[in-house]
Amino acid sequence: MATCGGVRVLAAAGVIAGADGHGLRVVRAEYIAAGATYAGDDVPPILDGTILTSAHGRYYCQQIVETMREYFAARGRREGRR
Repeated sequence: MATCGGVRVLAAAGVIAGADGHGLRVVRAEYIAAGATYAGDDVPPILDGTILTSAHGRYYCQQIVETMREYFAARGRREGRR
């Protein structure tokens, strides 16, 4: 998971190639250079596989937590958990 400029860490680690996501506009070039598709900086959190990205605090609180809850609930169902 990365928010705002945190996508730079994912880009540097080479884990976002082929992923859709977003972060701060100022790191857009790094995101694209790492092979990701940049969706902009004014959209709700994006979950692409196991990569969760969000831009600035506008969506951080409720929406990113809800996206994380949905991801872990689906993961638990796949692994036979409730």
